[in-house]
Amino acid sequence: MRLDLDPKEKRTFIITNVTRGLAVLLILFVYICALAQIATAFSLIGSFGLGKVIKDSPLIQDPISGLILGMVATVVLQSPTATVTVLVSMVAANMITVHTAIPVMIGSELGSSMVNSFVSMAYSGDKEQFRRAFAAATLPDVFNFCNLVVILPIEIATSAIEKLSWKIVDPLVSEKGLTFKTLDYLTDPFNKLILQVNEVEIRNATIARESFPPDHSFVSRCVFANGSRIANCPYKHIFAYSSIGDMAIGVIVVVGSVIALICCLCGIVHLITKMLSGRLAVPLRKALDKEVPQPFKWLTGYIIMFIGMVVTLLLQSNSIFSSSLTPLVGIGVISLKKVYPLTLGSNIGATFAGVIAAMSADETRFEKTLHMAMCSVIYNVIGTLMFYVIPWTRKIPIFLCMRLGNATAEYRWFIIVYILGLFAQIS
Repeated sequence: MRLDLDPKEKRTFIITNVTRGLAVLLILFVYICALAQIATAFSLIGSFGLGKVIKDSPLIQDPISGLILGMVATVVLQSPTATVTVLVSMVAANMITVHTAIPVMIGSELGSSMVNSFVSMAYSGDKEQFRRAFAAATLPDVFNFCNLVVILPIEIATSAIEKLSWKIVDPLVSEKGLTFKTLDYLTDPFNKLILQVNEVEIRNATIARESFPPDHSFVSRCVFANGSRIANCPYKHIFAYSSIGDMAIGVIVVVGSVIALICCLCGIVHLITKMLSGRLAVPLRKALDKEVPQPFKWLTGYIIMFIGMVVTLLLQSNSIFSSSLTPLVGIGVISLKKVYPLTLGSNIGATFAGVIAAMSADETRFEKTLHMAMCSVIYNVIGTLMFYVIPWTRKIPIFLCMRLGNATAEYRWFIIVYILGLFAQIS
C-alpha cells in the first residue's frame, strides 16, 4: 500500500478521519444519553416494588446464584460490557446494592468467548491454524476463570473489592473531597426531552410502594388523571401528555434505550474500523511487532496492554475486540503471547463503560454508581496483577488455552462440546 500522499489525498485523508472522529463523539453522546435513560427507566419500573422484590430475591442474595446470573447474562448478550452497564444502571435505580451486584459482575466476565469460538471454526480446515485460533478464542474466558477461582472466595469472605473500591470512591464524592460534575450536566437538556420523573418520590416508592396510591404516577405529566391538560405546564418530554401507565413507559424507554445502545455500539465499531483500516492499519501493525530495546524489553507487554485498553475504550466492547484478534492469531500474524496482554488491556478498557454509565447518572445516584463501576475496574486490575505482573503466573492462562487448542485440533468435536457447555449455562 502506498503511504506517501499528494496534497489532495492528504487533505481528503485528514478531512475524512476528522469527520469520522467527530461522528464517534456524537455517537458517544447519544450512547451516554441512552445509559441515563436506562437508569431513569429502571428507577421508574422499580417504583412498582420490583426493587424490593429483586433486593430480597434469593437469586441475588446468594453469591453463587448471582455469579451464575452474570454468566447467563453474558452468554445471552455476548458482552460483559453491556452486563456491567445494566448492573450500574440497576444500582443507580436502587434495585440492587453494590454488595449483591459484585458476584453478578464477576460472573459476567465469563461466557464472552462464544462468538470467538465460532470465528475460530473458520480455520478448522487447517490443523495448526485451528489450534492457534481456538486457543486465542478461549483466552478471555480462561483468564477470567482463573481470576474468578482466586478472587471470588476472597470477596465472599472479606468483601475486599467492595471495601477497597469504596476507599477510592469516598474521597471523590464526600463533602470534603473533590466535587465532580457528572456528564448529567451535559446530557440533561437532551434527556429531559425524552422522559422526566419525580426522583424523590421514586426513591421512596422503590422500597415502600404502599405509601403511594395504586394509581399514582411518578412521571412528570402535563395532564390530570381525568385527561384534562395542565395550563402552562413546564414539561416538554415525549410522555408529558401521555396517558400510558408508568410501567409501560418504563418498558418502552428501556427497550428503546437498549436498541439505541446497540445501534451506537455498531456505529462506533463501523467508524473505528474504517479509521483503523487502510493507511492507519500499517503503523498499528508495526507498533504491535516492535519491542522495547533492552534493558526495558519487559515494558513491551505493558505497552501492548495499554493499546488494547485504548482500542477497547473506543469500541466500548472487549468481545468485539477479542473476536477480531482470533483470526489474526489463527493465520499467525500475532502470537498468543502478544494477544494475552492485549486481552488484559481490553478487559480493563471495557470496565470504563461502567464508569461512563456512572458519570451519566445524576448527582444523587453518582456515589453508588461510581462505587459499582470502580468494583469492576478493581476486579480486572487485581486479575492483571495476579496473572501478568508476576512472570510465572502469566504462563498459566496461556498454557491452559494451548491445551484447549491442542484438544480441539486433535478432536474437532471438542469445540462443539465447549460451545454446548456455554449454552448449557442458560438452561
